Amino acid sequence: MTAPRLAVVGHCTSTTARILCCDDAARVARLAWRANGTAGAVEIALTAASPYQRGVFDLRDLPAGAEVTYAIAVAADLASLPPAAALLEAGTRRFRLLPAERRPRVALLSCNGIYEFPDAKRRCDMWRRLRSELDAGAIDVVVHAGDQVYADEVVKRYTREARTTKDPGALLARVTAEYRRLYVERFWTVPDVATVLTSYPNIMTWDDHDIDEGWGSNPNDDKPYRRLFFRAAEQAFSEFQAAIGPPRIDEDSFACGFTQGDIAFLLLDGRSHRLYSEGRVLGEAQLEAARRWLDALPAPTRRVYLVLGIPPIHAKLTTIAAILRWTPISEPYASDLRDGWMSKGNRGECARLMQLLVDFCRSHPRTDITILSGDVHVGNIGKLHHLQTGVMWQVTSSGIASPAPEGLGGWLMENVSRPAIDLGAGVRGKLMRITEHGHDLMHRRNFALLEEADRGLRVRLFGEALPAPREFLLPSRASRENPVR
Repeated sequence: MTAPRLAVVGHCTSTTARILCCDDAARVARLAWRANGTAGAVEIALTAASPYQRGVFDLRDLPAGAEVTYAIAVAADLASLPPAAALLEAGTRRFRLLPAERRPRVALLSCNGIYEFPDAKRRCDMWRRLRSELDAGAIDVVVHAGDQVYADEVVKRYTREARTTKDPGALLARVTAEYRRLYVERFWTVPDVATVLTSYPNIMTWDDHDIDEGWGSNPNDDKPYRRLFFRAAEQAFSEFQAAIGPPRIDEDSFACGFTQGDIAFLLLDGRSHRLYSEGRVLGEAQLEAARRWLDALPAPTRRVYLVLGIPPIHAKLTTIAAILRWTPISEPYASDLRDGWMSKGNRGECARLMQLLVDFCRSHPRTDITILSGDVHVGNIGKLHHLQTGVMWQVTSSGIASPAPEGLGGWLMENVSRPAIDLGAGVRGKLMRITEHGHDLMHRRNFALLEEADRGLRVRLFGEALPAPREFLLPSRASRENPVR
């Protein structure tokens, strides 16, 4: 039996699952499964995604909430594939569908910059710790909030050629192949990462490093040679992440969403239309699509998890900018500042997003909104307050593998004042004190686990080298309680 080079369990409901299969040269694949005394098999043709062949299994009508045992084989033709029974005997993996009788428990992570971490033996420490929580049954779905792969090296390698090429079509094909290799040869087949991707439901939005550092916030990102890299990244993202994600809600972006019982997940795309020079982050069309999707949610919805690559509440950018006027600064760091929702060019759209959320809270007074985000290489919890509609929460987890900021960036993270900020539409945002030392940023590699509780949302922030997670209860809008540890 020949197993595929890469397999990833994607979006699942209580009875369905999407699973990615990718191999070097095989043309067909068979997935055999069993669950709760039933079994089945699905065959698919793999399609070219140079230098690989790939496809997606769409499993439907599975036993509700079951643990699914599965195995995949690939071959040149159907006749060469082993029978389903032999497949399941030869070697299997398992994942559990989303629960049918209770609300899903969520893991949040981002920034899988494995190769940024200098100690190779410790690069995947937080992936291994996450796996132990998964194996203990504490999680139902893993939310990846961006930077699943880091493509900066590809852009650096091909930029000179992209500027001068006489055959952009041929170069685009070569660069797209390089983006695909990031998934198959650099990031997703690392054993400690692969064990999570093959054994639990995963849903994903993208962020800048899936394309290039600070994409959309750099001065030349509207130039043809830069757009070539975006098109390559977009193709690879559509094949490896969006293809196994929740249903799309917008034809012109990767925004997607689904509901599971009375919990809703909405993942917005902050990179496809971002252009700082035009004050655009999500774009009007995506904002309107999000509004329509939210307005269509049934009244009993208890919580909306809104996944944004970048957190609305973070370091006070005006203070940082004032310091940096007198400090040498590299262009990548400048793009990080422009990426922020409260950067000068993005404030208008931040206000429109806040207005959308306030309008939703008015029309759905019994529904809580929790923003899930990544990007910033620290963990935090933020409180967004509106006088009429109450409290929304922000939970940021970053990075699962990327190191916390060092040097000037690290100093600013820990020392710049972060008072409450005006996010627009009457919403004020403030980071909460979350560390054992009373700081508002967890300045270490981390991931978060979230679970519905009687009085709100239970959040556990796991930090590297911390013997136990930091625990918080984020009260619902109906509650007047303060967050408690």
